[in-house]
Amino acid sequence: MYVFLLSSVNYVEDMELCIRGQNQERGLTAKTTFRDIICRDPSSQEPVKTAKRYAKSNGSVLIHGETSTGKELIASSIHKEVMRIGGNRIIPVDVRIIAATNKNLQEMVKKRSFREYLYYRLALLEIKIPPLKKRKQDLIPLFASFLAEMADLEKRVLYWDNDSVLEPILTYNWPGNIRELRNFAERIVLLRESYQLAQPFVAEMNAQFSGPIIDNLKELERNYLLFLLDRFNGNKEKVCSYLHMSKPTLWRKLSAASKEV
Repeated sequence: MYVFLLSSVNYVEDMELCIRGQNQERGLTAKTTFRDIICRDPSSQEPVKTAKRYAKSNGSVLIHGETSTGKELIASSIHKEVMRIGGNRIIPVDVRIIAATNKNLQEMVKKRSFREYLYYRLALLEIKIPPLKKRKQDLIPLFASFLAEMADLEKRVLYWDNDSVLEPILTYNWPGNIRELRNFAERIVLLRESYQLAQPFVAEMNAQFSGPIIDNLKELERNYLLFLLDRFNGNKEKVCSYLHMSKPTLWRKLSAASKEV
């Protein structure tokens, strides 16, 4: 994945050719395909269908969406590459600019904070990805997938009777989108003490981490540290290990938190 701060169309075109050559030399291929995208909700199925149609063209694609809504997955899936029969290197068969942004570029063009000609160079074809709060039917399938992924990474066994166990997550809007949902799945895997996942535990964790957004970051951090201390029965070494944090740093944060209470 390449990210650029762009200032001219010529620069875009030069980098396009450069990347093409690099990928051909390295034999790079996209890590994600459309088959890997979980989209059960109609509001997410439509942009995926659109992306599949766009993948057949050579036009530049501009993908809009909030942070962590899956723009990178769509971008990676659009790339179509082939391998020559009997060969061992990937050869790109279409070259185009695929840009993803969480900004309203049209508004930026009006305010002259983004170049108009560059916008139209990028936005030949456009895809809009809805936030997770508008994709309720995607929530449980995505969450189940993340739980399985995290359990595998942590070498843990985790199972649940049916997907109704996961339904408490439907009561929250997930403003952090997929990244927040994935982080929540990781917490579930790391903090669950038994192999079986039950709905009361999911509901408890959802209540702990899915409340109103706290603007005061120190307060948010303090609440999180206190929650972890409770979960690990006051064992600060386990909290440090879980957070990948040194003991002096944890002591300092806890000391600062106690003074503010």
